Amino acid sequence: MLNLMLMLYALTLSPIDNPVVTMDTLGFQSISCQIVNGDTVANTYILWIQRISSPSDLSISQCFGGMCHNTDTDTISMAANETDTILLDFYGGSDTGNIQIYYTAYDVKNTFKRDSFLITGYVPVQEDRQKPGPNSDVWYNNGYLFGGNMKSLFIFDINGREVISENLTPGTSRVKMPASLHRGVYIAMIETPGGIRLLKFAKEK
Repeated sequence: MLNLMLMLYALTLSPIDNPVVTMDTLGFQSISCQIVNGDTVANTYILWIQRISSPSDLSISQCFGGMCHNTDTDTISMAANETDTILLDFYGGSDTGNIQIYYTAYDVKNTFKRDSFLITGYVPVQEDRQKPGPNSDVWYNNGYLFGGNMKSLFIFDINGREVISENLTPGTSRVKMPASLHRGVYIAMIETPGGIRLLKFAKEK
């Protein structure tokens, strides 16, 4: 059993940056992650961008080893006990929609040895209108976030740092922003029955 556990955890893939895409149409964003080959021998891994949902013209490049590869699958060869950084570059087109992507690494010789993390988002990030927009069911007004049947809420500052994380009571339609949230521009990631919603808003007091 111990040998099996060591085999399963010899490969790790984890985000360095917050794995949330918060760009507008025709925009650009990078998310960095770290891959670790914990084996005592060299290995080659498949890197796979598994698109569950994304805008049709969203382009993603995988950058490592001084080169960028504009493909959803690629390979990386790693020495024993090596750690490397991968940069994922997102290029938005004119299409909009939810982003739900699993970024996965697995051993070419043993596909059971794998690790992954989830990247979410929405293109474009909706600008706050202080009332429902024509294509949105979430909005911000006077210190409150509103939405129909919100399930969970994450709020990030403009640098992508998570400042609030909260699971909401089923049926929640209004959330008051805490007084500890300082003035500034924030991005709210809200889970609703219609999917993940991103909202950029300014808290003024």
